[in-house]
Amino acid sequence: MNTLEVVSIQHISLFIAVLAMFFTGWSSWATRKHNRLSVRPVIDSWVHRNEDDKDRHILVWIQNKGFGTGKVLSWDLLLNGRIVTEEVLIKDIETEFKGYFSISDFGEMTPNSYIAKDEKVTVLRVSVTDKFNNELVDKFDSRYSLQINYESLYGDEYTYESYPS
Repeated sequence: MNTLEVVSIQHISLFIAVLAMFFTGWSSWATRKHNRLSVRPVIDSWVHRNEDDKDRHILVWIQNKGFGTGKVLSWDLLLNGRIVTEEVLIKDIETEFKGYFSISDFGEMTPNSYIAKDEKVTVLRVSVTDKFNNELVDKFDSRYSLQINYESLYGDEYTYESYPS
């Protein structure tokens, strides 16, 4: 074997080793990206209307539909798109709807709370004091929303905002 053949074999071996290191690094990056996505929390909300005469109410809750736990960074109530306090929201419901709704449960999450996979958290339960008036209920739906800033356990930040219907 002459010197040129030895150098060529060494170069080919070196190229194969570098290529293997590149694919190992790329595979590790792809695996990490997949793992981050597979444990991403996904916050969603629902508004349930119960029109049964014995227990007329509107129930608003959030649920983590993702696979990972979500850490709540902030939790804001919105009135016509503006962030308001719980007191302002309650006062607005009392004045705007003049006794048609009464708040029977008000949930709240504090910063650094966690929402586990499939966990449901009640945000608001409003009793309806009279027969369901779809016009008033639609007005209620269109005035109020919720904004939650949260992160995955990897530290990736997300924002959820329930848009008025």
